[in-house]
Amino acid sequence: MHKTQLLPTNINFRSFKLITQLMLLTFTLPAAVAQNKFEGLYEQVGIGFSKTNLNISSTPLSLASGQQIATITPSISDSTSLSGVITGGYLKAINDDFLIGVSLDVHPVKSSNNNYGLFISAPASTSISGKLQNKGNYSISLTPAWVMTPNSLAYLKLGYVWGTVEKSYTVTPPTPAPVTNVNQGITLRGSEIGLGFRSLISNQFYAFSEFNFVNKTDNNQSNSITLSGRQANYSVSSGGSYYNALVGIGYCF
Repeated sequence: MHKTQLLPTNINFRSFKLITQLMLLTFTLPAAVAQNKFEGLYEQVGIGFSKTNLNISSTPLSLASGQQIATITPSISDSTSLSGVITGGYLKAINDDFLIGVSLDVHPVKSSNNNYGLFISAPASTSISGKLQNKGNYSISLTPAWVMTPNSLAYLKLGYVWGTVEKSYTVTPPTPAPVTNVNQGITLRGSEIGLGFRSLISNQFYAFSEFNFVNKTDNNQSNSITLSGRQANYSVSSGGSYYNALVGIGYCF
């Protein structure tokens, strides 16, 4: 039977072993140089406060023909509430001083109510009073980061925000017409910019502080209402911004 040789006999096995070791060292060296204490997967949990600044506007009340029959005067209040965040993300070291990554934020805490009102003038004075409440927001962000010291890091957040806003309102026409109650959900979208700082408190645990500003894209909603036996239409646009300040603790995997 013919035997196949795995290696020619003139190869020096000691040289082959040395070459293999050098190749392994070459592959592992860049990873060792780029290693950073904050590099890799992380999770963090924070708590703080949020302030919401909204605006609201309305078109005049018009019939289906386009005839305007009444003006609408809107008003809305700001609110301050408890805020919380759960974050997961990943950072990759580009060099000794700079990292870049992505993060996903979940804001599970409902906001306080933003109360609003619409007053419809003659022919039949009618008031609409309601509230807006953020039920839960999400954001996905690009996160460039800079090493401040071997155990601390500063970072930016540039992201997109989405979620649901709970809207409820009551229509109170002149008596004896009945009062109408409406509950619905509208979609929140917007952009986010944030600034944060992390400091290691052990090999893998760190404390962080963060400030975020969110600009909400205006939400336009068409509505109809029956006044004096006639159905009329109007559109309401709501938007604005909010910011939150957070502190918390995280873990680097």
